[in-house]
Amino acid sequence: MYQVVCVAVLLMAVAGIHTSHAYGGNLDTGRAPLCPSYNKPCRIRVSVGDIGGAEIQSHGAATCTCSRPAVCTDDWNDRLRVVSRKVISNTFNITLQMKFCQTVVPVRFCRRREISIVLKGSTMMPLDIVSYNCRCRRRKPLVLYSRTFGEDYMTYNSYKCENHLAECPVSAPCFTSSSDFSSRYPCRCPQGLQCREGGRTAYCGP
Repeated sequence: MYQVVCVAVLLMAVAGIHTSHAYGGNLDTGRAPLCPSYNKPCRIRVSVGDIGGAEIQSHGAATCTCSRPAVCTDDWNDRLRVVSRKVISNTFNITLQMKFCQTVVPVRFCRRREISIVLKGSTMMPLDIVSYNCRCRRRKPLVLYSRTFGEDYMTYNSYKCENHLAECPVSAPCFTSSSDFSSRYPCRCPQGLQCREGGRTAYCGP
């Protein structure tokens, strides 16, 4: 259990979140600064589960306070204000959720091969919305499709709906990277296999 807690806290630190802001309940307590714009999340939650999908532990923190009358409670069922994405891990089933002060989720559903959302930030797990084109059907989570680095020194992550990534063929890589440090995850590994990164190219394995 200690390892799980460390994973959750470490992920929030990587995303640039300070867990000392607030925990649980109504987060608009004045202990966090006002959210500077609509595309920045007011709250983050990391859920860590086993590979089978059963949740083991979840941890959350406020990032900023909404301008009134909006509030940022710990109700994660507000699907129009919550964005969920999977975090790549060979050990745990990890979901990072972001909640916003106002509606950010589009009405239109994503088509296959379409990028759902692009996030940017100064860390490897950016939080700020650049564009949100469409949403996933049946609340499918977002998965990382590509990562690039802009001239503004920011990281740009593009996400697709999990069910829109094709299953990797036996001989096809699940991960590729280039000399400019950009990377792509063109397909998802079959059930029971993981994408084992370790170089410029990676393949699915046990």
